[in-house]
Amino acid sequence: MLTGLATTLATVTLVTAATAQTSPAPAAPPSDTFEGFDPMPSDAFLRRAQDAAEWIVRNSDYDADLPLPAFVTLPRPTLNYIFYHQLVGGYQGQTCIEALYFPHVMFIAEDIEADICATTLVHELVHHFQYLTHKDFLCTAEAEREAYELQAKWVEETGVGEMPSNLFMMRLRCDNPHDYSR
Repeated sequence: MLTGLATTLATVTLVTAATAQTSPAPAAPPSDTFEGFDPMPSDAFLRRAQDAAEWIVRNSDYDADLPLPAFVTLPRPTLNYIFYHQLVGGYQGQTCIEALYFPHVMFIAEDIEADICATTLVHELVHHFQYLTHKDFLCTAEAEREAYELQAKWVEETGVGEMPSNLFMMRLRCDNPHDYSR
């Protein structure tokens, strides 16, 4: 089950993020990234998150009583540093990560565009619901496939956001040699 893996990654990544503020690696975000920074999302964002959660419940077998995670907005360089430095093994100034989910907390890039935000919320909230319900998957790809399939259904239904690539979806298999969760 991937729950233990997610908890381990969250713990390691949060420690890394805290360390990055005091002693960044050479390609880490600048130390002034947090000056004047407000990590709380707006009321409009929280309404979008609630709407996305309700849509997921209507379009899946997840329960309506599941709580939302805590939401924290981060500067994009910091969010990407967390992902690439700790989870992938090498931050080099990448900026493509829009959001990350760790147990009970969703980190969102503070400059995310509204359409991308709605689609990203659906995807990451699926991971939150997977975690809360202890849904068992054979591998990480299987959990990602469910999130991307619901994301695609959202895009089809609402016309908001971009469809996941078919090529990418084909690679989301448990026999994929790039799935390191086993």
